[in-house]
Formats: sequence, structure tokens, C-alpha cells
Amino acid sequence: MIIFAAGGGSGIEERAASTRRIACDVNRGPLDSAVGEAVASCGLSPAHATQLAESIRKLFAAARSVEARSLEINPLVLTKDGQFVAADCRITIDDYAVARHPELRIEIAREFDHPPTALERVAYAVEQSDHRGTFYFAQLATAAAKDSKGLVGFHGAGGGGSMMSMDAIVNAGFTIANFTDTSGNPSASKVYRASRIILAQPDLVGYFGSGSGVASQEQYWSAYGLAKAFWELDLDIPAVIRLGGNTEDRAVDILRRMSELLRAPVEGYRKTDAPAMIADALRRTCRERGRDQMETARAARAEVRQGSIGHHASGERRSGVDRHREVAAKFARRRDALWRIDRRSRRSARVIAAERGVRHQRFRVARVRCRVSTRRSRRLLS
Repeated sequence: MIIFAAGGGSGIEERAASTRRIACDVNRGPLDSAVGEAVASCGLSPAHATQLAESIRKLFAAARSVEARSLEINPLVLTKDGQFVAADCRITIDDYAVARHPELRIEIAREFDHPPTALERVAYAVEQSDHRGTFYFAQLATAAAKDSKGLVGFHGAGGGGSMMSMDAIVNAGFTIANFTDTSGNPSASKVYRASRIILAQPDLVGYFGSGSGVASQEQYWSAYGLAKAFWELDLDIPAVIRLGGNTEDRAVDILRRMSELLRAPVEGYRKTDAPAMIADALRRTCRERGRDQMETARAARAEVRQGSIGHHASGERRSGVDRHREVAAKFARRRDALWRIDRRSRRSARVIAAERGVRHQRFRVARVRCRVSTRRSRRLLS
């Protein structure tokens, strides 16, 4: 279908009475009768009318040649020397047709309003290499708005639920750094990579995951992917995750157990929890996190002052910078203590498993030898 109007400009869709619809056959193109009626309504000379009709047919041929979803010329200008020129043109290629048209040199089959960023390129490569479920990532903002509470990484699941969840986080006073959607029963590895890409954005104050509350996909796989990403990056910003759908109780329990091993809180919610309530929970955890950081900084400064007084009293000369570095290192050691303990426990678990495997292998060898010796004894007796 071609929508044709004698006058261009913005708002052409609203001026339905002044437009003509030209029916098109998939193989033959626009119907000649419909093209003739549309051209006749413009009041052009026969020569210009012929050129305009030819331009309409070329428009359809161009859209069909690249499998475009839409092609718009607005306006089509008639120059003083009698030539029709497309003053402005916009064409949208079908995402699934991009691979069949390398001549277009489209790097990413996404409808972005900006050149693709480095993270968007990485996300598109992940989607192309793993077709289990869908993964869509687009960066929206790199800095928080003036009166915003900060940038938040958004991780949705399902288009409608994601839109509702994004409204909730904006209403809570945050700025959304990105839009991400992992739906269609994605694998844990795909959710893991999506989470790593989201957390690669700078200056985030929180991680907000929420989407459809009735997703027909195993939510514990998504929880495993999120937990792995949070663990590897040693998550230091609050995260609230709403995983509504199949096995949601198991998914929430995975997030709860992972939260005990991280510096920042991770809260899991179910489909019965509204997105607005989840957004309020993120606002609360961000506020508490900021208060804890202020108290930690205040305690560090107090310890620095106390240490400086003690050194002066004992006659030692020591710079405040060195003392501050020592305090910072001390707090870092305390912060990483749990991580080191768990790393040792995981290493011990691997050693125990290996020893069990060796013992099991030795038992199997001994059992085979016993069978062989038994057979030989039977042969001698017979």
C-alpha cells in the first residue's frame, strides 16, 4: 500500500481526507488505475504527470528490492527545470532481511536513533551467536537528569511488562541508562552476558530487573545468569529483581543466597509484587546504601584523625595521605574477607571432589582385577 498526498510536510497521517491509497500487487507493483487517479489529482501537465507516475513505481521497486518494511519520501519536490527530486527520504529494512543485503552495509539490525555504541555492538554479537531466546540492548542515557536520583541499569523480560516497569522506575525518580530485554526462554548464559553488559555502563546507582509477571519460561535459569554476573563483578550497587513466572520461588531463593555473599543487597520478588512497589524498594535500598557509604567514610575520617593525633603525641612524623591509604586498605581487606573465605571453600570442594573421583576410579580398577582373577581360578578348577 502506498499513501499518496499532493501536499507533503508533517502530520500527513492525520490528513486522511487529503490522501490517496494506492493498492500494490506483490509481484506487479502499484495498480496502473490507482496511480493514474492519484497523479490526476495533482493537476500537473501531461509530461510531469508521466514523470510522477514513474517515480511512484520506482518507489515501490526500491522498497521491494531491499525487502523494506517502509519507505517514505516527504517531500517529493518538482524543481524549476522540471525534475522530481526526493528532498527527504527514510527507509526501514526488515531486521531479518539485513543478512541478505550486505550491500547496504548495515552493521546492526536495530532501529537506533544514534550510531551503535561499543556495548550495543557487543550485545548484537551475543544475540547473533546464541539464538536461544531473545536479547535486545539499547543505551538510552549516559548521564542522569538534573533532578534525578541517578542512573539505573534496566533489565526487562517481555515488551509490555518492560514498558510498565520502566514507567515505574522513572516515576520513582531515576534515569534509565538502557533498555534490555531477555525473553523467549533465554539460556542462563545469555542472561549472564546481558547482565555483564548492563553493569559495564559507568555511574550506575542501581540495577532494576522487572518484566512480564506471567512469563512462560524457567525463571531459575535467569536467576543463575544474574547471580553469576553479580558474583564475578562483586556487585557494589543495590539490585532488585522481579522474576515472575515458572519456578519463581526457586529463582528468588537463588538471588537471596547470592545476596549474602555480596557487598550490596540483592532483593528478589515474584509476580504478585507490583513494579511500582519494586521501584520503591530500589529507591529505599539506594538511600540506605548511600547512608552506609557516608557512615563508612565518616568512620574512616575519624580513624584517620585519631591515628594522626596518636602519632603526633608519640612524636612520629607521618603524612595524612599515608595514613588514609592504610585505612582504605584495611577496609578493603575486611570487604574482601568473605570473598576469600568462599574462594577457599570452593577450592576445597573441588579438591574433595577430585579425591572422591580418584578413590572411585581405584575401586573400579580393583573390582575389575578381582573379576579377572576369579575367572582364572574357575578355569583352573575346571
